[in-house]
Amino acid sequence: MTFEQRMHQELKTYGLNDKESHLVMEEAMAEDNSLKGRWREGLDAYPPIMVVVMWQYVKAHALSYCDEHCPNAWFKPVFWSRAIQIAKGIVEPTAEEKAEANRVVETTIAHCVNVKQLKQQLNG
Repeated sequence: MTFEQRMHQELKTYGLNDKESHLVMEEAMAEDNSLKGRWREGLDAYPPIMVVVMWQYVKAHALSYCDEHCPNAWFKPVFWSRAIQIAKGIVEPTAEEKAEANRVVETTIAHCVNVKQLKQQLNG
């Protein structure tokens, strides 16, 4: 099985029909980047992580396709990133994701406080 075949399979599994899957893949494969020329290679030619990398890339193209051609498609949320799924309440964040979000908020607040203090020192 090639990467192209696997991505078609994934797109159809997540709700696109055969025609839509081909349109998305045509767009993805036409783009000139480091993946060009690898789509028709066998899955066994690379480490398994390449399937994940290519899927992330194809998901972005699928989401663009949905936004343009079927913005209200029932399957559109499966192409959203996990962060968007969490923000929209589709999935619950894990304990680790909650802890990371809290850490980011605390760091941001601390940075803002430091900037405010620095501005006061410079203006004071």
